[in-house]
Amino acid sequence: MRHRRSIAALGAAAVAGLGLMQLVPTTGAATGQAAANKEARGVIRGADGKVLGAITLEQDGKVVKVDIRARGLPNGFHGLHLHAIGSCKRPDFMSAGGHVGPNTHSQHPGDLPSLLVNSNGRARLAFESDHFSIRGIKDADSSALIIHAGTDNFANIPPRYAPAGPDATTLATGDSGGRIACAVIR
Repeated sequence: MRHRRSIAALGAAAVAGLGLMQLVPTTGAATGQAAANKEARGVIRGADGKVLGAITLEQDGKVVKVDIRARGLPNGFHGLHLHAIGSCKRPDFMSAGGHVGPNTHSQHPGDLPSLLVNSNGRARLAFESDHFSIRGIKDADSSALIIHAGTDNFANIPPRYAPAGPDATTLATGDSGGRIACAVIR
């Protein structure tokens, strides 16, 4: 009887040990790099340096899940973009460069849905996109999230208002105005 208990205990320990081996992640540069390309974060700061919120991004296959939470912003819709350089020099955040991607506005991979800020100054936006990847926005100079002062028109100007089509500013920025908040994405 004692022998059977020892064998049973040894078998349970072996099974438990195998289970632990499967749960323990492998270490190494390749695993660390893969994990680094699956998630990114940033702290949103205003022109005065005050923390206004956060952005988290998580790669799930070809789709990136984005979650933005902010407070202390003006009520209404705000243009929201990924900018090409991970730099947020105050007060105007122009150090972040232009939008991610080579195309015109409404086709930039960095064009994001508008951020709606409630009357209490708070906003939350969660969406998915396959227009960019974590690896792409975490390139050599990283990227930045910019919240703009105004509404983004996504370069959608009806021909009755602009028979020649949208002007250069609209094509570049969606007329979303100045940069009021920024987050370096790491």
